[in-house]
Amino acid sequence: MMASVFSAAPQISLNSIEPNPVQPGQDVTLQLRLTNEGNDEIILGRTSLTFGDSFILKSDDQSDSESRLCTSCSKTITFFLTAKSSLESGFYTIKATTQYDSTLSVERDFSVQVTGLPNLVLNVANDVEIIPETEFNLALEIINEGTGLAKNIKLTPDSSSLGLLDENFLFQRTLDVNSKQVIEGRFLSSSSVESGYLLLPIILTYEDSQNNLYEVRETIGMEVKDRANIILQHLEIEDAIFEGESTQLSIRLENDGLGKAKNVRVSLEGDVMGQKEAFFGTINKNEDLPFIFSLTPQTSGSLPLFLTISYEDDFGEHTSTQEVVFPVEKKSNLPIIVVGVLLVVGILVLLVKRR
Repeated sequence: MMASVFSAAPQISLNSIEPNPVQPGQDVTLQLRLTNEGNDEIILGRTSLTFGDSFILKSDDQSDSESRLCTSCSKTITFFLTAKSSLESGFYTIKATTQYDSTLSVERDFSVQVTGLPNLVLNVANDVEIIPETEFNLALEIINEGTGLAKNIKLTPDSSSLGLLDENFLFQRTLDVNSKQVIEGRFLSSSSVESGYLLLPIILTYEDSQNNLYEVRETIGMEVKDRANIILQHLEIEDAIFEGESTQLSIRLENDGLGKAKNVRVSLEGDVMGQKEAFFGTINKNEDLPFIFSLTPQTSGSLPLFLTISYEDDFGEHTSTQEVVFPVEKKSNLPIIVVGVLLVVGILVLLVKRR
């Protein structure tokens, strides 16, 4: 049976809430005051609290037995609670119910303010392949896994290897609880970046709804890849090339890319005899290496040679082929003719002398 307007009903008032506002997961002390403003003594039973799934009652300082509350007297009851860690920012109702005079009860609602705490985490939101000395777009996903609003969010890279272009930080004004937001920036990698797994530290600063400042250091991982570029820097052959005679073809390969080239090979195709393959191995960035082929053309005229360069880098295998054409002269028979003429002349001289 509930009390209506009843002069002898105890009045429930809030004495104190500490702390207020309360943070999720924090202990709360709630003190109520019961006052008899009527003309008769009141027999008090227990006072209970109901608060749904928002708090946990740890203990109180009541006894289990009934007590008497005289006219114009008051007493305090202290409850010890814990705000659940999953609570979000907002106002939560606690209902106090006091039993009195065996069959009667009185209720009073109180509002407790909960100020949630933001908790931001970062993820890389796009596929990034970083190459030294190259600009690239980096999309970062900010997630608020906390229980309170985050505002004035700044992301500042803290690395000498990777830096933002045109600005020093990325900015997001607000982010609600259980929300996410992708922000994108244009970055530049330095020449000192090496292939492999790169850790990018980011200083993340933000405020909660009470303007408290938070600063955390997040680290995201990204892959750095070598992109090589092997070119034929120089090609030279002897001035005169004769069919059936050995000649030398000199080449020089250069890596003008941004990373290391591995398993570098050169192969030749054409109507020639001799060594047709060369293995260079590894050619580092800005390095060049020479090689000399010894070749014997098998035919005269225009000699096409197809030179194929192949190599590997972090992006896979690369192959390029180019054609070079050399004039090949027919082998000269002049020495044989001269010897034959000399022999004929010698025979004629001998015959004249004998006569």
